[in-house]
Amino acid sequence: MDRLVHPDLQFVGPDGLSYGKADDLEYHRSGKMKVESAEAESLEIVDGDGVTVLVVHMRGEFDGEAFDSRLRYRRTWRSTQAGWQVVRATATAIE
Repeated sequence: MDRLVHPDLQFVGPDGLSYGKADDLEYHRSGKMKVESAEAESLEIVDGDGVTVLVVHMRGEFDGEAFDSRLRYRRTWRSTQAGWQVVRATATAIE
């Protein structure tokens, strides 16, 4: 995951808070974010400009609280020497 996330990541989570790369990686490494299942419903590449929109039904635990949610992830990717990396992202809960 470290290779996929750009050092300048700006991620806005479903809670409306903004996170950087260190925050994002720490949630996964520490076990605060545990994904039990993730079922992709759709993936769209927007105009071929490095933007993807993914709708996923995800179940797991976040900071000790169980969740079962449909989320829309919008990610902006940047081509770097390390390959394509996520530099901007948002996750929004949807019905």
